[in-house]
Amino acid sequence: MSAPPIGAPSSRGDPLVFCYSGGEALRTARERTEFDRLADRLLGAESPQLLECVGVPFIPHFRFNPLKHDIGFQTRLLRDSGFDFELVSADGGIYRVGTQPAPLGKSLSHFLGHIYIQDLSSMLPALVLDPKAGDEVLDLC
Repeated sequence: MSAPPIGAPSSRGDPLVFCYSGGEALRTARERTEFDRLADRLLGAESPQLLECVGVPFIPHFRFNPLKHDIGFQTRLLRDSGFDFELVSADGGIYRVGTQPAPLGKSLSHFLGHIYIQDLSSMLPALVLDPKAGDEVLDLC
């Protein structure tokens, strides 16, 4: 059963239905109002920016594992498997996935340990902080 369009009444006769996360989670108008109030209270003027991001599809990012094989071989293997990707940061070796015939985590490259899948926001601190030898780093992930 597919989700009704955004703002359409549900088949159960509920009030308006709003879709979040690409239709995976449905909220009634009453729940949406509570969510809006919470976002407004926590984020103030920035809450509209949060609401614009809700439901935006996740874009996978990854790094190649240089300990497993040379990057050229790994790139060809992943592309030959039907994945399209582009380099985002040469410094960090961060790639963004475009086309993916299946979830990146189910790819042969991931199974062989050729790539590390990680959220972009988790990759950035190491680049921004640029720790040096002897620095102490606490990873809270």
